[in-house]
Amino acid sequence: MRYKLKIQIGNNEPNFGKGVVELLELCDKYGSLSKAYKEMGMSNSKAWKIIKRAQEDLGYELVHTTSGGSLGGGSQLTLEGKELVRKYKLFQEKIEMYSEQVFKEVFENE
Repeated sequence: MRYKLKIQIGNNEPNFGKGVVELLELCDKYGSLSKAYKEMGMSNSKAWKIIKRAQEDLGYELVHTTSGGSLGGGSQLTLEGKELVRKYKLFQEKIEMYSEQVFKEVFENE
């Protein structure tokens, strides 16, 4: 037997999860939200919708963008965005370790 966990967090509506984290990590890696959502096969509108919904629920900015021009533009995570990604990943890791232990206790000790 196997199981699957879906971990989402938020204030009013838990919608910050694995997909948002991946998008933010790629944005941080490339310094570009555009490169991040393209790598994920996501549209511009969907990427911004996800980020704006999370920001509205959390009450702070996750991504800071700079418009193009001669120096080029880009996107980078805010300090709050980086910290939230770090905490989410730590929480996910701990939940997965605990759930694996409980799963084994329940399903493998019969």
